[in-house]
Amino acid sequence: MKKLLLILLAVSITATTFAIDFSAQVIGSADILYGDSTHDGTKKWDDLYMGRLIRGRVRLEATADKDNFGGWARLQADPGNLEGFGYVYVKPTENVSFYLTRNPDGHWGLDGGARWGFYGPAGDVFLIESWKFGAAFYGGFSNGGFFTFTPTEAITVNVGLNVFEDNNNINNLITNAVFQFKYDLGDKGLIGLTVIGNEGDAFEDAGGTYNPTASLRLYYGIKNLDFGIGYRFPTSNPAGGDDVHNYPLTVGFAGNFAINEGVNVKTRLMMDIFGNTSIEDTDGSRKLGFHPITVIWDILPSIAIAENFTFYFNAGVDLEIPPPHTPNTVFNWHLNPYIVIGDMGSAAFYMGIRLDGNYKRPAPGVKHDDRLEWSIPIGFSFNF
Repeated sequence: MKKLLLILLAVSITATTFAIDFSAQVIGSADILYGDSTHDGTKKWDDLYMGRLIRGRVRLEATADKDNFGGWARLQADPGNLEGFGYVYVKPTENVSFYLTRNPDGHWGLDGGARWGFYGPAGDVFLIESWKFGAAFYGGFSNGGFFTFTPTEAITVNVGLNVFEDNNNINNLITNAVFQFKYDLGDKGLIGLTVIGNEGDAFEDAGGTYNPTASLRLYYGIKNLDFGIGYRFPTSNPAGGDDVHNYPLTVGFAGNFAINEGVNVKTRLMMDIFGNTSIEDTDGSRKLGFHPITVIWDILPSIAIAENFTFYFNAGVDLEIPPPHTPNTVFNWHLNPYIVIGDMGSAAFYMGIRLDGNYKRPAPGVKHDDRLEWSIPIGFSFNF
């Protein structure tokens, strides 16, 4: 009901405003051929298949602004699913704005080119992973009410409350609130700090469920470089006495480099380090169980072969390094060269080859399990 109310508010503002901008988007993609090759130490087999849908989506949007209020509404249709999104805002003074929103794209995100901006529209068409860097960069406030205060041109303060969540009370609104401070340094970049109350789900392991806690995102961006640090406060296990789970420190980087006219290279890197769980041993002493170190690295060179014809070479690795004397090193990799013909902002055709590999080094004497998946995807996007 709350979601419907928000959508109706957005539509009503749109309907009563003369300056209305309408837009639409249609995207679709499918694998022409796909298959996999698996090796579990004793057997190896290959499978080949023809035709499967990757994504189909239609969006209709309306945006309206009049004086000190406005709104936005989106109707989105996917196979078997129809959803509505929107936001409304009022700006009583030049320095203060109030919003009610249900917007999956988020507001006041501090992720630069590290998340959706890394692949852009191609990530939507091919469903390439764009959001996994959220542990180091803040993606934006997407559901609830918030206000924005800009005391100066350089300083912005945002405060968001999850007012649409079920079973809300004053305590939950405060502990789940999101606070952000941004300072625009002009030519020297942009710095921002986001505090996220009781983020996400509680941590779970063999010892039980730990309490959810707040987290931080520190951001600095200058020109085409983005740096992020994510930290989630330690949490305790209510059923485990003094057991404490220390979340890893996450550091991230993204860069976009123009080599020369028509040649560009994007890259991004994220690492999780120092995570551990402090537990009580059978003899009553304390011991630390260290968590694996994870490293994610992607690179995306591109060459403009001709006007409206660009070649991209998407590649990356995802590595999980266990503590010393611990098995199960995991190494995932992907290669995904593709071409884009047309303008991704209006009409474009996409085609590529996708290879995804997985290797896991088990304990001595345990059969390893390697897997290679491949596909030939094609897609299109139209924006009106």
